[in-house]
Amino acid sequence: MAGIKPPKSLLINNDVAKNWKNWLQQFEWYETAVQLQEKTAEVQAATFMSTIGPDAIHIFNSFNLTAAQQKDIKTIKDKYNNYFIPKINVSFERYNFFKVTQKESETFDEFLTVIRNLAKTCDFEDLNDDLLKDKIIFGIRAEQVREKLLTQEKLDLDKAISICKSSEQTTKQLLELGQNESKIDSVKMSHKEFFCRRCNSKHGKSKCSAFNHKCQKCNKKRALRSFLFFPKV
Repeated sequence: MAGIKPPKSLLINNDVAKNWKNWLQQFEWYETAVQLQEKTAEVQAATFMSTIGPDAIHIFNSFNLTAAQQKDIKTIKDKYNNYFIPKINVSFERYNFFKVTQKESETFDEFLTVIRNLAKTCDFEDLNDDLLKDKIIFGIRAEQVREKLLTQEKLDLDKAISICKSSEQTTKQLLELGQNESKIDSVKMSHKEFFCRRCNSKHGKSKCSAFNHKCQKCNKKRALRSFLFFPKV
């Protein structure tokens, strides 16, 4: 399809494994968008290699593929996967998953994204959703929300996520409401009148006319007491 651009060349620097995964994801979206699967195997492989960029071509040349393998896009992807992605230590990946907890400055959505990404390399298979649900219960900061989750019958991942998001939103709204009420109380106090012993009259806060008058004795601004002025000497 015209107008759909392929991904930019693969960057072979910094976190190469992450760069490769992201690039491959982009290419596979592009592959679907332009219906590349309907083309011949040779065209698919040529499109892949003409998109991946010059740095990755040097790596491709080191694979020593046969002529037939060079025309098979799946074989090429597998070779790059083996090259860029180190063998996963499942025990270590699961250790990282189970030890993580929600940070103080982290929203629930941010925490959920972290544990979902960690779970991808843990090989949980059919237990993935159940273990994500358990990780939410053990890992969130809010103790009251944890207690609520633990009292739910037949709690699944979707329900746990819904409860956490709803509780976080409610907490945020209550905090904003409290701040607004505090501002309102402050405004009310500023308009409230009381009897002032300095000027012997009623007025609002900081409205006393006895403040900031120049003393007739020392010429300095000060609060006067019942408007009694010292005579000049």
